[in-house]
This record gives sequence, C-alpha cells and structure tokens, in this order.
Amino acid sequence: KGLIWHQHTPISVLYVINDEQVKSQVANNEPTIIDSKSNPQMFYFSSLLKSIMQADQKVLDETFDMNLTSDSDNWTLSLVPKVSPINKIFAHIELKGQSFVDSLILNDKQNDSTSLKFTNQHSDNIKLTEDEKNLLGL
Repeated sequence: KGLIWHQHTPISVLYVINDEQVKSQVANNEPTIIDSKSNPQMFYFSSLLKSIMQADQKVLDETFDMNLTSDSDNWTLSLVPKVSPINKIFAHIELKGQSFVDSLILNDKQNDSTSLKFTNQHSDNIKLTEDEKNLLGL
C-alpha cells in the first residue's frame, strides 16, 4: 500500500510514500505533498526508495546492475545505478540484512555516504493501525 517512514531523531520527520504522492512532515509543521507533476525528480527518488524497500524486481532490474552475496546468516545486495538521473547522483547503494533489510547505505558520486539502520522489525500478524491506515489513505 505504501511506505511509512518515521524518523524520530535528531529531528522528527514523517514520510508517507505511495504510488500517487509523497507526504513529508517535519516536526509539527504542516505537511508538504509532492506528486509527479509538482516535483517530478523528488517524486522519482521517493518512489525509487519505496521500490527498493519493497524489493520490486522489475524496478530494480530496470534501474540497477545488481550483485547479491550471502553467507549462512546474512546477505548483501549491491545496486549500481544504470539510468539517469540516479546514476549521476549515486555511485552505488548497498542493502544488508537477514530476514529483513537491516541497513541501507547510499554512496554518492562525491564520496559521501548516508547510512540508515533499521531495528525492531517483524512480520508476525501485521495489521495496520488506524493511524497507519489514515496515513496511507485507506
């Protein structure tokens, strides 16, 4: 249905990404809504993030050269962008995990990187809360 991303520190930021729009809200400010017409490039990157997190095979195949390595407990998926505009910004993206994506590392063309770590993940009896349904417009 979409991706809800709530960052708590160092500042509260909420992102809700679905096929039609990206809503972002910083702290208690009014939300900003982006769609493919109002800001095509930002919408593209947000949609791509959703596709990466959902492991959308079609989008991954079209957008990246991929290399998957694994051992008995962990896997690493290295994504090298092959299409514009993402290949002009990122050198490669790396996802690591076990049952879930545990970390996402974005390495840009200027040799900077952003590392995101995910914790407390589960898939047991997932039911959206009323707040989550409202955020996703369900």
